[in-house]
Amino acid sequence: MFDELHHLKEMLRNDSIFAEALRSTETTEQAAHLAWEHGIAVTPEALWRNRGTLESGGMPTWRG
Repeated sequence: MFDELHHLKEMLRNDSIFAEALRSTETTEQAAHLAWEHGIAVTPEALWRNRGTLESGGMPTWRG
């Protein structure tokens, strides 16, 4: 799972279109599906646990 989260973080840093699409998701389920469409197998639970570390600045991606 660590590798998948690392891959997700790299995509967020390097692909502004993907990053914007991820930010526009409203749930971790939507985000996990978007990641899956881009070849990243990550669970909604893993996204939730790491929501404040996915992008720089430490701001949660989805509200708690």
